[in-house]
Amino acid sequence: MPNVSINPENHTNRDGDDFVGMKFVSKADGKSSSVEAIFPLGYYLSDKKNQDELKKELYALLCTIKRHSENKDDNLDRTKADTEKNKFPFDAYIAVIRDFMQYGYYIESEIKYKRSPLGKINWKRTIAQIRPIIQDDGSPIYTDFIIRQTAKKTDNLISLIHEWCVYEAFKTFGWLFTTFNSHESTLKIGDDNKNYFISIIHDSLKSTFNDRNRTLFKAMIAMLRYGGVGEKEPFFYGTTHFSTVWECLIDMSYGIPEDEKKNFFPEAEWIFIDGASKRNHIYPDTIMRLDDGCGEIFVLDAKYYSFIEDKRRVPAASDIHKQVAYGKYAMDEITPKPSQVYNAFLIPYDFESDRHKLGTKNKEYFCIGYARLVGGGISKEEESCKYKLVLGILIDTKMLMQDAGTINKNSLAVFIRQSYEQLCVIKAQNQGKAE
Repeated sequence: MPNVSINPENHTNRDGDDFVGMKFVSKADGKSSSVEAIFPLGYYLSDKKNQDELKKELYALLCTIKRHSENKDDNLDRTKADTEKNKFPFDAYIAVIRDFMQYGYYIESEIKYKRSPLGKINWKRTIAQIRPIIQDDGSPIYTDFIIRQTAKKTDNLISLIHEWCVYEAFKTFGWLFTTFNSHESTLKIGDDNKNYFISIIHDSLKSTFNDRNRTLFKAMIAMLRYGGVGEKEPFFYGTTHFSTVWECLIDMSYGIPEDEKKNFFPEAEWIFIDGASKRNHIYPDTIMRLDDGCGEIFVLDAKYYSFIEDKRRVPAASDIHKQVAYGKYAMDEITPKPSQVYNAFLIPYDFESDRHKLGTKNKEYFCIGYARLVGGGISKEEESCKYKLVLGILIDTKMLMQDAGTINKNSLAVFIRQSYEQLCVIKAQNQGKAE
């Protein structure tokens, strides 16, 4: 395995810079390789010179992309083209690496029986095949036995296929875990013969009940179907749709279950002149509700925007209209009626670097302001219908990626309540000055 150096950077999500993940390039000398590690907006890189720490952070990023991309385009492609075929089996490669690091190469065992005075006796076969010496008292004595031996079939075809899989897996991702160099398999696998090797593994999969072997065989089949990574051309693993990952991270951390969220989908209806009709739904990203008896609802919209690059790049009027519509629907139609409905956009930010010098005391959230619909004389209503003010809240990307699924929802709820009250005071002060 060549020496691998990781070169990290954050993408901007602007002007075509939309790829998040890694690009692996082997150098011409074959002794070294470089990885361009592209991290998402707002992700703080602890130490760009610490390769061991970068490996951990890159692995966490790749796992996050795999887990939350919904297969939209989480590819390891031979080109950067956004292809839907040849999906890269990330989990299978990692499974083969982890299995090898724990158990080594797969070697199939073969059970053999032979006649011997010593060894693990198989009494059923011994009684059936060997005539004992009968003593004077009539009891039998065996001087030879049929014994059971376990032989390792090192030349077994499955073992050779496993060697190929181990080499491919370590060549592609092994450098993330170890400096171990796996030897290249003598078996050559390509499009012309891989289906034959897949059938061999399938036959063994059907006949084994060992959980470790079943997991390994399924991973090997996935690798064989993919066909391996090219030797010289660069390859990519990542996504050009990290906005989808961002939405999933927010929903996983703060949202209610999907079947419950369906109740918050407002409907629109077309009535045609021939009497037919058609209904459509609009779907909020995340609905947060606490089990504290307050009866409050928080409508959250995950916005993967380049606030870091441009602090004036914020959600458009159409997004604001949709959030207000969601809030109104929740307030008017959800039973039991909520005591209050809050609205917020959640936008990525790096609180450690704090590029815009916001002076954030809270290292998780920061409120940049609020959005509202203009006109209609709703200023008084805004005091009682909080959903008509949509807060813009920055959230730390690294915190969200590390803690998704374990974050205390109440901390965000408290922050939203406090931010709303503070902004109402500022709003009133600005209106007073205008008058």
